[in-house]
Amino acid sequence: MQNNSIKWLFNWVLAVSFSAIILFQACKDSITDSKIPDEDIPESNISFQKYIQPIFTARCSQSGCHDDFTKAGGYSVTSWTNITQPGIVDPYSPETSRLIWRIDPGYGLAIMPPLSYGYLTENQIRGIETWVAEGAQNN
Repeated sequence: MQNNSIKWLFNWVLAVSFSAIILFQACKDSITDSKIPDEDIPESNISFQKYIQPIFTARCSQSGCHDDFTKAGGYSVTSWTNITQPGIVDPYSPETSRLIWRIDPGYGLAIMPPLSYGYLTENQIRGIETWVAEGAQNN
């Protein structure tokens, strides 16, 4: 009986360690802020293609976390269709959009991207929130 407990504990520790290694290696951030457009996002009429997609590409998908292969949390941000999944983005309603809950520290949840990858700027967060409030258009 004790031998089985030791084997189980060893296998559990091995599995947890292996999972931690995969988790930390899966999200390598090779993207620098210089690859994100440095111009301020306007206060209205926000273009998805010009402002929003480049943020998600640089901070979320090219880091290896939310690409089409890894899909951390079951979520890819490689296209407008992926980003605007029902239940994730509620067009015209940033306050009920889970995407906004995860990027805006005001909602009290763990913030994405994690601090180790650099949080989004206030301008980027406000821009994404405004884009959702304007209907999360593919423009």
